[in-house]
Amino acid sequence: VAEKVSPVVHVLINNAGVASPDHPNDPIVKASKQVLLDVFTVNAIGPLLVTRAMWPLLKKGAAVAHSVSKVISVSSSLASIGNNDRGGVVSYRASKAALNQIMRTFATEMDCEGDNVTVVCVCPGWVHTDMGAAGNRSPPLRPDESIDLMLRNVVDV
Repeated sequence: VAEKVSPVVHVLINNAGVASPDHPNDPIVKASKQVLLDVFTVNAIGPLLVTRAMWPLLKKGAAVAHSVSKVISVSSSLASIGNNDRGGVVSYRASKAALNQIMRTFATEMDCEGDNVTVVCVCPGWVHTDMGAAGNRSPPLRPDESIDLMLRNVVDV
């Protein structure tokens, strides 16, 4: 007789990331409503909806393992309000700042519930991907280096 297995999730990684079509050329004075909405939908609203949908399975994962489940969202240093000294890249920058606030809100609201789910945002660094190298730029990190650094930083979270 087959046993019914109840699904659980121990780690959720939100790795959504798109930018404007002209990335990295995205000044605030030229940002269109549609591009902003498209980028926010993928980078901030998508992770909110996925995290909310997965929350019951994350709670269950923590309970089953007598441990802590984790939500890890890939953000960006461009989301930093304090480090914004050059402007530009407004669609991506603002959407990742929204992601950070959304995940902070999850952490705050759900911590009050005692769910044993840790929520963090990580910055992958400037990585040589299609987005990172757009505009003939030369990012210093390869994807495997970025992943290694992020994993080392979240193991003990």
